[in-house]
Amino acid sequence: MFEDKNINEFDLMMKSILDEGREEVPAGVWERVSEGLDKVAASKRKPAAVIWFRRAGIAAAAAAAAIAVGVVLNHDTEETLLPDTGDSSLVAVVEQETSTEDHAVTVEERAEAVTMLADAAKSSAVRKPVSEIPATAQEFIESQVTDSSAETVTAEPQTKEPDKVEEERIYFPEDWGEEKETYRPSTSIVLSGLAGTNSAQGQNRLSPQKAPVVTPAPDKTGVEETSTKSTYGIPVSAGVGVKIGLSPRWAVGIGAHYTMLSRTFYGKYTKVNPDGTISSPTSSDIRNIQHYVGIPVNAYFNIISQDRVSLYTYGGGSVEKCISDDYNVLSTAISHKEKVDGLQFSANAGIGVEFAIGKNLGIYIDPSLRYYFDNGQPESIRTVQPLMFGFEMGLRVNL
Repeated sequence: MFEDKNINEFDLMMKSILDEGREEVPAGVWERVSEGLDKVAASKRKPAAVIWFRRAGIAAAAAAAAIAVGVVLNHDTEETLLPDTGDSSLVAVVEQETSTEDHAVTVEERAEAVTMLADAAKSSAVRKPVSEIPATAQEFIESQVTDSSAETVTAEPQTKEPDKVEEERIYFPEDWGEEKETYRPSTSIVLSGLAGTNSAQGQNRLSPQKAPVVTPAPDKTGVEETSTKSTYGIPVSAGVGVKIGLSPRWAVGIGAHYTMLSRTFYGKYTKVNPDGTISSPTSSDIRNIQHYVGIPVNAYFNIISQDRVSLYTYGGGSVEKCISDDYNVLSTAISHKEKVDGLQFSANAGIGVEFAIGKNLGIYIDPSLRYYFDNGQPESIRTVQPLMFGFEMGLRVNL
């Protein structure tokens, strides 16, 4: 009666634990069944008394095992059902021992019971995350299964990563409008040539209504213009400079350039000897060539800046010094030089365009208007026509 009661309670407990589940056949059962069948086949050849004796022994052993398992499972334990959470964590029904003094169950029996329950719970449709298993229960499984060299159940909690939500950017009032452009300062070397106009060519210097002016005898060797007309050559300049970018829109340029001015007129060359006497003057066509060196400074503003073409405006000025003022009497081999004092100041403004012809090379064209101030310089196209149109062209090598 006691055995039936324990067995029924054991069955009810197993049924409640494995509700909606499927129990797996414990490892080694089939080998034991196979051995049993072999023994039954061999027992057919033995006397009936021996067979019945063995059957009784097997029944008694089975009853004893059921009673032992019932005692273990009926002991004060804490049961934990592990429901399915959709992850791949291994689960187990474990029991936490509260006392080891009330019964004498061996470690092997406990390990076997825990292993059977764990195997059965693997297929259960109702599981719990292993993180909810009490720490004492986990320690019990590890200690008992390790000591008995039984099947070890490894449980690793896995949590489902939440979907990544794109970070929402908060715009403050100072962020509104155009996004700030990242600019890296640039430097380029400029090789340029500049040509100006000479629309004053053939212009009369003296009014026809005015009577010729009688000049006194010169006190030093020099050239005197006696005609009313001069022919002016095209001013030509060449230079080198550096253009430095300050921002995506602004840049400054500075450099050095050389300019040659020329004119031809009819005049008289007079030589004064060291003793004060005057040699016979020579009248002839005289060619005057002036050489200037200067420093131009300009500011540039980019209107359009693309990979292949750039459009910009610029303005600035320059200061120049006449380093040579030569007069050549064309009918003779006479050459005369004069010293020039002072500096020539000018201002300019224009618009330019640059085309890229290589990775670091561009060609530019800068038409401009230039005004030359009256600074007491020798007569030239600049003194006759202060406001001039200039056409500059050159190469820029970007560093």
